[in-house]
Amino acid sequence: MISSRRKDRFIIIYLPNLLFFVVLICMIFFTHLVSWPWFLLDESLHSPLRILELSIGQCLNIFACTFIVWGVVSLGLDRAEGKELAKPPESTELVTKGAYAFCRHPITFGFIIGTAGFAFTFDFVPLFLTAAIYPFSLYVILKYEEKELEARFGQAYIKYKESTPIFPVPVRKSSAKSRRKPTPEP
Repeated sequence: MISSRRKDRFIIIYLPNLLFFVVLICMIFFTHLVSWPWFLLDESLHSPLRILELSIGQCLNIFACTFIVWGVVSLGLDRAEGKELAKPPESTELVTKGAYAFCRHPITFGFIIGTAGFAFTFDFVPLFLTAAIYPFSLYVILKYEEKELEARFGQAYIKYKESTPIFPVPVRKSSAKSRRKPTPEP
């Protein structure tokens, strides 16, 4: 059982960070291999386009840091570091308040937004490519984490999962009434 918990901790805590750097390094090699320019704008820092790009990047970074910190505070530092994975499931409870009331993975969402923010801030082509690929690789890890959470919290997590989106992206949920065909009036 202990080795299973170590594996879970590695997959949930360390693998996303390792994956970011692996994807970034691969994108650096890819950019070099296909001879793409390293930077999108070779203009000075005073061009209006570069100022816009920096502004977008910094806004994304501030938003990302806010979500990451809010997620860690809502979850608690020990839990965010994965220390509670070693505890028996009965001694932990599901967190559904704070940032977790808005989405199931606020810290991961912050990292994804932050990657895009750094890409805009540094105007670095491999970071733009990483920002495009990294979310898909994280999604696979999140699905693994959700299976572990379902096993740990059971029906409570399944109910939480049904009522809370994976990321705080506004998506209109269709109800059963809206899917029914309208009945013709006589």
